[in-house]
Amino acid sequence: MGSIKNKIEQMGIELIFIGSGTSKQAKFFQEDYKITAKIYADKELTIYKSLGAKNSLMSSIIPQVWLAGIRAFLKGFMQSKTQGTYTQQGGIVLLTQNGQIAFLHLSKYAGDHIDPENLLQKIKNVMS
Repeated sequence: MGSIKNKIEQMGIELIFIGSGTSKQAKFFQEDYKITAKIYADKELTIYKSLGAKNSLMSSIIPQVWLAGIRAFLKGFMQSKTQGTYTQQGGIVLLTQNGQIAFLHLSKYAGDHIDPENLLQKIKNVMS
């Protein structure tokens, strides 16, 4: 996400992260990954549930997860200690200024991330 962060902010989009753990874990995440965006904790998973995000053990252990892990490792990323609800899958939500969902990508499994350039295109489509 860091490689497109400036492009997203230049479009007038505010980045916000919502984690599945505690406030203390969110702070650790922010410091560990040097994230300057706002980060909130949703320990009760209220937002995840309202969006219909997957929360299952299978979505954390299927073969696609291992392949995504290998791809990340080959790009130099290392998994650190898992914090929060490890079975909870995330996603990306683009909201309009009036709070309507303009785009939603929910991960099917751990490591199922949207391609950054595809995300930029989705943002451009929403803004036009």
